[in-house]
Amino acid sequence: MVTTSQGTAAIFLGVGQPLVLQTHPIVDLSEGDVLVRVRCTTICGSDLHSFSGRRHCHLPAVLGHEIVGEICDWGGSAVCDYFGQTLPVGQRVTWSMLWTCGTCQNCQRGYRAACPDIWKFGHGGKSDWFPFTGGLAEYCILPRGTNIFQVPLGIEDRVVCPANCAGATIAAMMRRAGNLSGKRILICGAGMLGLMAAAWARWDGAGQIVVVDVDPRRRDLAIRFGADSVWENLQFTGDDVDPVARSSSRFDLLFEVTGSSDLMSRGLMLLDVGGQAIWAGAVFPGEPVPVVAETLVRRMLTVTGVYNYEASDLGNALEFLRHTALQFPWGTLVSPMYRLTDVNEAFRVALAQDYVRVAIGPAGNSVEFVG
Repeated sequence: MVTTSQGTAAIFLGVGQPLVLQTHPIVDLSEGDVLVRVRCTTICGSDLHSFSGRRHCHLPAVLGHEIVGEICDWGGSAVCDYFGQTLPVGQRVTWSMLWTCGTCQNCQRGYRAACPDIWKFGHGGKSDWFPFTGGLAEYCILPRGTNIFQVPLGIEDRVVCPANCAGATIAAMMRRAGNLSGKRILICGAGMLGLMAAAWARWDGAGQIVVVDVDPRRRDLAIRFGADSVWENLQFTGDDVDPVARSSSRFDLLFEVTGSSDLMSRGLMLLDVGGQAIWAGAVFPGEPVPVVAETLVRRMLTVTGVYNYEASDLGNALEFLRHTALQFPWGTLVSPMYRLTDVNEAFRVALAQDYVRVAIGPAGNSVEFVG
């Protein structure tokens, strides 16, 4: 059981302000609540959006939702994971970043991301448990009903963390796509989402994988994570689509994870008859997507939107990492560990995009820290 009554957290007070370390008491746990000691958190793109003011965040907040921790304590009876297995003290775990009611119509229909009572770790809110509501802290409180998963053995904390957001989102996209065996796949974006999509497609037997990204460093990474070829952009207009399409055949699947209306529109033009576009990047208001309705109709295309994920998707993402831990160099995407006390330097590095993900951990972890 937990041996401390307080913990430190990095508090986000507003755009343009440095994160401030504060020590707070740990509140008493109610029946079914779980206390975990944070081992590692990686800075996700949405954390940077909150920090930079691109997305709304309830303030004050503790950012960070790509988290790995270990069980410290719980309220009432023993706690179980998503599969019903009892979790002992010290068990390494991660958990769904979404807390939902589980009973509303949307939850029952498998659209928990649209639950009217949704709450997300690392996104502000839940003031009763503040500040232990995000990963940039020594501890995190998981309210009753949180979907908890055991972390596969042999995989570093900093490698597992992105499964909690990027990996599970890609798992949701793959669930919508179905079997990828032999499919021709176009992926727009080579950040963590796009690289995971490329690796997953390779693992699942895709026939051809093309990744598009303007950043040459990320195009190089895409080759290391399963892409057959990489393009800088999709620059074509009107009937000029064929010169691009002739570099390969048309595609069966488009995974769009940048949120670019231009890439969404142009990507549709490259889909073959019966093709499917799966969009997950457009999470902010943006320009309308120009669509040639005739292309959609004559080629019998399908457009699917994916927002966040279901709990089972996180389980599938962890299995994917377990199976591909030696196949792809996942550790190269994540920085060495920064101390929680160096959180502002870690954000500076993350904003500079020196790494696809930057890792932060409280003191006491048995890892080497930067500096």
